[in-house]
Amino acid sequence: QDPFDTGGFATSSLIWANTTTIGGIFASPQCSPLFGANVIYLPYCSSDAFMSSATASPETFNMNFQGASIIDAVLNELLETHGLLEQTDTGNNDGSSDGESDNNSNDDSERPLLILSGYSAGGRGVMVNLDRVANQLKNRTEDGVDVYGVLDSVVWLETVNGLVTDKKNSTVLASDLYDISAENIDPDCFQVHATELWKCIFSEFRLKFLETPYTILGSQNDLSLEEDTANDFVTSPQDAVEEAESGRVIDSRSDIAEQTLGILIDLKEQRPELTVYSPACNTHTYTWSTRFLDFVTNGDNSTTMRIAVEKGLEKAFGVARPRIVDACPEVCNFSPFNGEAAGTEPRPFSFEDGFYFDRCEFGRSCGPCDFYEDAEVSGEAVMAAAQEAEE
Repeated sequence: QDPFDTGGFATSSLIWANTTTIGGIFASPQCSPLFGANVIYLPYCSSDAFMSSATASPETFNMNFQGASIIDAVLNELLETHGLLEQTDTGNNDGSSDGESDNNSNDDSERPLLILSGYSAGGRGVMVNLDRVANQLKNRTEDGVDVYGVLDSVVWLETVNGLVTDKKNSTVLASDLYDISAENIDPDCFQVHATELWKCIFSEFRLKFLETPYTILGSQNDLSLEEDTANDFVTSPQDAVEEAESGRVIDSRSDIAEQTLGILIDLKEQRPELTVYSPACNTHTYTWSTRFLDFVTNGDNSTTMRIAVEKGLEKAFGVARPRIVDACPEVCNFSPFNGEAAGTEPRPFSFEDGFYFDRCEFGRSCGPCDFYEDAEVSGEAVMAAAQEAEE
């Protein structure tokens, strides 16, 4: 953010409204184990993807980049003011004490659960801070806190069609502003990429080093990556005309999809306990919208992103809370996409559990994506659109 363009309010929330409306993971239905959870929404204004604790200096253009400090402050508020510390001391989710039986209990299911979730820059912030937050809670609490991550639309690519992406270049520049050290970054990543520390805040290289369990959501055709690549080609109106008539954008979409799915397959093979969800929509971010609650892929046709996260939680921490099944909305399993998968098959992989993706020709949208024009479309509207298309 340019402080001149923002009237001096870059890296500040002073010009924000007092309230906002948001859905998705923040509005889980009664059938979900996430229903009724305490929710903290942390809007993004630090301009550092929640990675830095850098104070204003000439090196930072006299701007503060305090995203990691904001996370620490919120975590401390939860522990000290909102009862999280008391819950960990008693071993009960309701903060009560049952005497000797609880004091001697090591039942993991009794520990509080903290889900650290983020989308886009916030998701990359979760990626960088997830293990750090888990270790902080382990060190500060008596019985511990179960920590789980939900990373939405975080996959960035170093190159597309042989060209270095703006995302790689901006990360290299940003890494000079951030406090990248072995204390703040996974020690193994720090050691492997000691001469290129920017890779430890770049998802293509960092994801495999995370130790805390998580679910990763990300489109094979992430709109953010496509726009980044298009900017490399288009520098004038004439470029835009020529680009529209060429195949380079289509080739880039195909390369983005193939690379993204390849990264996720590699990740799942290395960390089989993780949950991966990758639709083929040409869009960016899901967890805040209705898509998180009612979207399905054509390779599965029954598991929504919400359910995928819940399955990941069950795998990581055991039995989920009872669900009121009748309270859940129907998913978008309408007839044009009845589970018959078609399209380009990725390289063979040996796992089936916990990997959900659209089977499409690389670079093309397919499945329910075609009926989502924007993130605000509801499940009912999608059903109506599908029925109209059939007619």
